[in-house]
Amino acid sequence: MEVENIVLDIVMDNYDVLKSVQGDNGRTINVKIVSNGKVVNLDDYLPTLVIVKPDNTEIFNSCKALDSKQGILQIELTEQINAVAGILKCCLQLFGKDKKLISTTNFQIEVSEGLSPKTVTSSNEYTQLTEALSTVKNMVCFREI
Repeated sequence: MEVENIVLDIVMDNYDVLKSVQGDNGRTINVKIVSNGKVVNLDDYLPTLVIVKPDNTEIFNSCKALDSKQGILQIELTEQINAVAGILKCCLQLFGKDKKLISTTNFQIEVSEGLSPKTVTSSNEYTQLTEALSTVKNMVCFREI
């Protein structure tokens, strides 16, 4: 698995351009979230990766917390993220328990064209919403028992 480590600021301009390859699904990015260089404790936030691909399809995916107190999370570059070659516009959105939203400034992922046959059709991907709906469903089922 290929892992890249970056720092994203919620105030200042971010990382240049990250690189990936069309069709890949084994890349991850470990991200440290800061505000003006100071670590952001993510305990009270739900971090979400938001991407608009070159074909205008969207990604709205959950991120795995590696060390929330140190602001470190992990992004998996799924097949859908890498489905279309070109520049992806990205940000991380932090949904607070207080119902406030904070986003990092935008960053980019450049997906270069792969040489393997293209078997993945680009579409929207909403793992964060799917997980949230599953949680709500489980809460409702639990209350009914």
